[in-house]
Amino acid sequence: MPGHAESSRPPRDPGLQPERTSLAWQRTVVSVTLASVVLALGQLRAGVPLLAVAAAALAAVAVFPGVLRPRKGQGLVEPLRGARTASRDAWPLLARSAGVVAALGSLGVVATLAHVLRA
Repeated sequence: MPGHAESSRPPRDPGLQPERTSLAWQRTVVSVTLASVVLALGQLRAGVPLLAVAAAALAAVAVFPGVLRPRKGQGLVEPLRGARTASRDAWPLLARSAGVVAALGSLGVVATLAHVLRA
């Protein structure tokens, strides 16, 4: 009986894993924000305001989900929820983080090419 096997399992004890994951995402947000600000300032000094505005907007986009993240107790992984449900809830934040990191990399490539072409 498949239903019986699932109901006889003890509740999942995630330990500190959700906290470590949350801290890793916070570090990613801080890193992307700082790199975006440095890129924006560099582009202002180089005289490329369009890229500077794009980098500043990326910094704002990186910080926005971090500021609005759920409070403790309402997080992505609650102790009494199953691992399958918790991991499914984490995907939107992971996808946003990956998108912001990819956008920062793309802006860096565009800024480098702009600098090389101007020289």
